[in-house]
Amino acid sequence: MEEREEIPQDSNGLFPLAAKNPETRAMRFHKEKPVIFLTSRVHPGETPGSFVLNGFLDLLTDIKSEQGRLLRKHFVFKVIPILNPDGCSRGYYRLDTAAYNLNRFYLNPSK
Repeated sequence: MEEREEIPQDSNGLFPLAAKNPETRAMRFHKEKPVIFLTSRVHPGETPGSFVLNGFLDLLTDIKSEQGRLLRKHFVFKVIPILNPDGCSRGYYRLDTAAYNLNRFYLNPSK
């Protein structure tokens, strides 16, 4: 768990806290761990997804939880809590601000 990966020089400010503190400049990363990618709220109206994700993050970050410790030890978690923030902020139920259903663009995404 002490293996470190250097922050890429071309990260363009993606790691602002690490850039300010030289002691944390290297990120802790264990390359053999499988990655679990979690998303929530593709459709803004899926508010229960936010509650489920919050509960999971509470478990994952609870320092007293043995389950959370084991999950952190064996996996890397990448989380996008709200995949459609523009739709959520405008109160839409299913679409983003361009009137697209984001579930239909996984195979051919555009910038």
